[in-house]
Formats: sequence, structure tokens, C-alpha cells
Amino acid sequence: MKILLLVGSALLTTQTAAAQESGQVGLELGTNAIGVIWHLNDSIAIRPEGTFSFGTADAGNSTSWGLGASVLLYVNHVEKLSMYFAPRFMYQRSTISGPEIASGPEIADLMTNSYHVSASFGAQYALHRRFSVFGEVGLSVGFANTNGPITSSSTTVSPQTGFGGILYFK
Repeated sequence: MKILLLVGSALLTTQTAAAQESGQVGLELGTNAIGVIWHLNDSIAIRPEGTFSFGTADAGNSTSWGLGASVLLYVNHVEKLSMYFAPRFMYQRSTISGPEIASGPEIADLMTNSYHVSASFGAQYALHRRFSVFGEVGLSVGFANTNGPITSSSTTVSPQTGFGGILYFK
């Protein structure tokens, strides 16, 4: 019985060939952002990311940008499939500017600073040595402060999902 337990635990904890190599760097294109992923070793990767959007309408213009980073902590590698836990921090700044109205006061700019902390579980599958796909699901907590003619603060809790591909250079 003890031998079966030892063999079973060895099989569960043994890591077969890792899908990513130490020092491997890739360009990540996902549903949430464009970023870079850098594998420090078989167990840890760093994923800095950035977002940018803008819009124009009769009511005014909007611009938003964000910078963030995730640390991917790989918990299991089984052949080409890797599973990971990813804590993440993201800062975003959004600005909305309104047009001048001839019959009334000018609509002033609104600026929102927001901070997001999240945790996700994900899986990454290596289709090729230089290309992987991934998917993840988790929970995000956001804190936002808006300044301008309207001042407000808010806290949000929301699910977070994402998927995409990674093109590795090395």
C-alpha cells in the first residue's frame, strides 16, 4: 500500500517536458491586451502588458490607456499543456473631453484613474515550439476615482476571462 501511495504521488508531482524554456520571450496577443511574456524558468514567467483605446463622437472624445503586469506561477506541466496561477496589477487612466456648446457652459474634462488587482487560473498549450495558445478565468477587483465637474469613487468586483496566442522569439 505504501509503495502504491509513493508511486501515485510521484506520478502526480512529476513534471514532464515543459512547454516553455527558461529565458524564452514571446509576444502575446490576447482579448484583454497586447503584451510580452518572459519565462524566468519553468515555474515563473512575467507578463507586462499595455492597453490603449480612443473614440470620437458628437458628445466629445475619449482616450484610455493602461499599464499592468502579471506573474505567471506554473503549477503543472504535462507534455505540451501547462497550468498556471496569475496574480495581476493594472493601472488605467481614462479621459473624456466634451465639446463647447454655444448656448451653454463648456463641458469640462473628466479624468478617471483606476487600479485593478486580479487573480486568474489559466492553461497554456504549445501548438509548436514557437507558438502557444492560452485561456484563463479569474476575479478582478477595481478601484476608480473620477475628477472633474463630477467627482466620484467606486469599487467593482467582476469576473475576468481572457484567451489569445503567444508567438515566441527564442
